[in-house]
Amino acid sequence: MSTKRKKLKKPFEIRELNIFDSKDYQKALNESKDYLEHFLDWGINASNYDLEQCKNIITLMNLEKHPNRTFGICIWGKVVGEISIGEGSRSDGLQVTYWVSKKHAGKGLCSRALKNIVDKCVLMEYVNFVEIHADKRNLASQKVARNAGFVHYDSYEYEDHGTLGIGIMDVFIYLTPRARYHSTMAKFFGKQGLDLNIRPDNWRRKQDLSLISTKTMAF
Repeated sequence: MSTKRKKLKKPFEIRELNIFDSKDYQKALNESKDYLEHFLDWGINASNYDLEQCKNIITLMNLEKHPNRTFGICIWGKVVGEISIGEGSRSDGLQVTYWVSKKHAGKGLCSRALKNIVDKCVLMEYVNFVEIHADKRNLASQKVARNAGFVHYDSYEYEDHGTLGIGIMDVFIYLTPRARYHSTMAKFFGKQGLDLNIRPDNWRRKQDLSLISTKTMAF
């Protein structure tokens, strides 16, 4: 009898992907032909990616450099979506994007993933806020943001690249506890207004995302 133990699969997991996830990743994209293309410019062609393209995408994900990181949203070990961290509109912020396949939409997976990612982001000393950009018509994405404690901050026009979006992007902001209680933020706390000139007194940029860079994030 083999002494090797089969790795237990978790019902919900956020983790880095590998090429062995390519088929599941491709399936998640293919299941969302009339879903991803609605509000994501790259989603127009994503449902047509073949297996080799998915392998290449996952390989590139794992080569991403600070502050960019992409994780798979997984159910029982299978990839059903992804959540990504990238540069924010300012050096003391991060931007998060996310999606799940149409088959798994509406089950709270993005909300759960976002809340846990934000919990990790706010622990980093240089992060003052986390932001999300969602098309004004993308009510599902906006609901995810609000459920995670984000508030609407601003809107701007953008080129919709042929998606079903209306060309107006809403920006949602989540302030870290450090920013909320900073003296210059006192008069804004509890309101949708945000003074983006704030910075914590001990501001400094770290050169890695060590708090969220483990191969598997425990949730």
